[in-house]
Amino acid sequence: MIKKKPSTDHQKRLGQYFSGEKVGNLLVSLLPQDAGITSAVDPMAGIGDLLCAARRRAAPGARFLGVEIDGPVAEQCAENLPGCRIEHADAFSCESILTENGWDLVIANPPYVRYQLQQKDDRVSVRNRLHTRLKQLPYLDAADKAMLLRLTDGYSGLSDLAVPSWLLCAALVKTGGYLAIVVPDTWLSREYAKPIQYLLAKSFDVLTIVKDVSTSWFDNALVRTCLLVAKRRRTAPLRDLPAKETLCMDLSAEAMGAGSLVDSLEYDAATGPEALAKILQSRLELSGPGFTMSIKKTLDLFPYMLSGQAAKKWAAPEDKDLISSDSGHPIELLPVFAAEQAASFITLADLGIHCGQGLRTGANEFFYVAIADEADGCYTAHSKPWYQHPLTVPHRSLVRTLQNRGEAEGLVIAYDNLKTGLLYIEGEARPEDLKLCSSALSGGYQPLGPSLSDYITAAELYRNPRGAAFREYSAVAPNEKKDSNGYLRFWYMLPPLSKRHLPAMCINRVNAASTNCLYIPQSAQRPIVVDANFVTLWGDAPEQDEACLALLNSTWSKCYLECLCTVMGGGALKVETSHICKLQFPAFSPRQLGRLAACGRKIIATKAMSGSLQAEIDAAVLEPFQEPEQTLAKLRALLLRRLSERGAKL
Repeated sequence: MIKKKPSTDHQKRLGQYFSGEKVGNLLVSLLPQDAGITSAVDPMAGIGDLLCAARRRAAPGARFLGVEIDGPVAEQCAENLPGCRIEHADAFSCESILTENGWDLVIANPPYVRYQLQQKDDRVSVRNRLHTRLKQLPYLDAADKAMLLRLTDGYSGLSDLAVPSWLLCAALVKTGGYLAIVVPDTWLSREYAKPIQYLLAKSFDVLTIVKDVSTSWFDNALVRTCLLVAKRRRTAPLRDLPAKETLCMDLSAEAMGAGSLVDSLEYDAATGPEALAKILQSRLELSGPGFTMSIKKTLDLFPYMLSGQAAKKWAAPEDKDLISSDSGHPIELLPVFAAEQAASFITLADLGIHCGQGLRTGANEFFYVAIADEADGCYTAHSKPWYQHPLTVPHRSLVRTLQNRGEAEGLVIAYDNLKTGLLYIEGEARPEDLKLCSSALSGGYQPLGPSLSDYITAAELYRNPRGAAFREYSAVAPNEKKDSNGYLRFWYMLPPLSKRHLPAMCINRVNAASTNCLYIPQSAQRPIVVDANFVTLWGDAPEQDEACLALLNSTWSKCYLECLCTVMGGGALKVETSHICKLQFPAFSPRQLGRLAACGRKIIATKAMSGSLQAEIDAAVLEPFQEPEQTLAKLRALLLRRLSERGAKL
């Protein structure tokens, strides 16, 4: 173990989540018995857990290289791996990873650093260094090099650092060699992971995927962990690839033991790692205490890989005709409506529904206040503990806000029950700021009242535990606008609110139970802002909103999202805007849409969901199908199974 535990901020910045001996041993056990490893590299080696495991499987005299960017961690890695070459370097710049033919095994737990934690210049630098490194790999033919460079140039700027790390790792594998990697389960569903899925489909046989369905392999894990082993082959057009299959295994905490993550497995008179080996060799559809195993077509694992406009940036010319705006369905849902061969499907966009995310203020401690009372055109409110004085806020400067699901009762938000307020200052500025305003301001600003002026002054003096003032926060600083004559807007003035901040509906982004859609009765006199904790939705007409409200509270939608979205630590389901946009529904006639809208109006009137109303909504959603009752029964069974698997509140 590393001798001095690094700080949490340090770990987040570098994406440090060391694999551990048990995860390393399980990952290496997934390699074929005849893998013949004579060289292995871990470009993000950490303290060497994965290389230690790989060394036990390698041929005598095999060559090992570990690259680690953190100096003290690299020192510990070298101590853990005597006789192996360990370099303190950045993998994207390290010359030692360059070989004449590539590596037999590239094994890694890439750093998962969200783009928000990376400086823009750093993200650009990583892309440029990866581009340079790929050009230097001598064993890549012209087509492979061109594909990897397109993927490097085309991956989203909103990607985790893991995406360029994946690309580097995959490029280092020799033809016939193996990629063994520790990844979060989200790699199968995140929009920015599509280039990685494409690379795997084009140039690898994905042999085995093992998931930690109990989120038990890592302490404080936020998402489930996934292990992947793939074998490098010659790159080919997607349409020319044979129907390859992938062995998919789910392991729960029940399989774990003191010595390994599979100590408690039992199969064919064997236990522990021996049982795992027999299970993998059987290549059968199996289940037992602590595990389930299935065989899936590899391309079915990536149903969204070539959907959307982004794929045009990086897909090879021979695959461009496969790019589709139709994102397909989750794999688990395909058997549910297998009998509906003639069915056609639509998205919420086809119904005129727009999706977004709620308001992100950048400094909730300043902009959100607790409403205590209301009288004489003003609110009395309280801020967070950093400011101890009550605030007097005019109605015009505060908008009631839905910040958390717990603030809502039932499925319809009650304006008067919302006790969180958003400070939304328009047309006014602190008196001392008036002289700083630009002459270009039309009409100028009126002076702000003393209570809010004092609050803003205190906020500029306050420093958070990291020593930063609110106006210095990265998401707050852009509020300020200037021209050559002075200020056009000050840091305490949020940009204009849009429809995504004032939506007709919303869905919680983190769900302990099954998802549901909330209705928000908006009006100019009583607007309700929705926080970034929610995905927000709105249509162009009331009938669209009403039909959407029914659709998103149907068993169909709940089940679809369970199959589509990310399960986090503790069993919570993370729903993103991109997931909602991928939802597909049976194509409805105008009459059927009217039936759904009527169901939505019943939700709004009753403010809750009853068993009879749920049945009415489900019947309306599945009316276009030939066998709606059988389909509904399958949906309910699948929904219950998925909820049970993640330990959701039922």
